[in-house]
Amino acid sequence: MGNGGVVINVASVSATVDFPGVAACSAAKAAVDRLTRSAALESGKLGYGVRVNCVHPGFIPTTAYRRSSEDAMGTGDFASVYDATGNAADNAPTDSFDDTSQIGTTVVYLASDAARLVTGAVLPVDGGLQT
Repeated sequence: MGNGGVVINVASVSATVDFPGVAACSAAKAAVDRLTRSAALESGKLGYGVRVNCVHPGFIPTTAYRRSSEDAMGTGDFASVYDATGNAADNAPTDSFDDTSQIGTTVVYLASDAARLVTGAVLPVDGGLQT
């Protein structure tokens, strides 16, 4: 038996929701999602005792987010960053996309003993965008 531990991966809403101009990023984030689930399964079955989970943040105004939105604009199909991503955000149940404290709180929960039975989970922290 292993000594246990916790791995928390951070992917993105783009792992499961398509946006224009970010195909490579979406593929990479989807791979993180699958890696999380596979590693959780292997850890459990092989007795390592490591819990492996993943968080999917929504729209967080980072440099990379702004750059990918601008890349989507570069396709010529969108007049602004809002037009490139805003239509997806408008369809979400809430408008709380940029509350980074919620992502941190979710990570702390997953690392804590309160989540000792949680492994292989992918938790969206995206204001309901993936619903």
